[in-house]
Amino acid sequence: MSSLTGQLAELRKYGVVGSMIYKLYQQYEAKQDANETYKELMLVLDGLWAKGYRFESKEVQAVVALLRELPAPGARKRSFERRYLVDEYTLKQLPHDPRRISPGYWH
Repeated sequence: MSSLTGQLAELRKYGVVGSMIYKLYQQYEAKQDANETYKELMLVLDGLWAKGYRFESKEVQAVVALLRELPAPGARKRSFERRYLVDEYTLKQLPHDPRRISPGYWH
């Protein structure tokens, strides 16, 4: 992956097209990282629910704080918060696979 990053950095030298390709790559990379983190957080959250933790507990709130930072910035992030991070009921509606989250809420 580092050689690809180097090649993309080289493209940035060639103006607008190179910069656009580099920015697209950065968005793709951010989405992949967010998806991996999301899957791990969902496993943690499932474990907390199984142990009887409630939405108000500091452990669940720590997971909520991390989930809040994962969506793409802007309207998607605000929509994600309003849709899924309001209470225990909405949090439990999150799918286990981030690819199943509507694009209006995710990357």
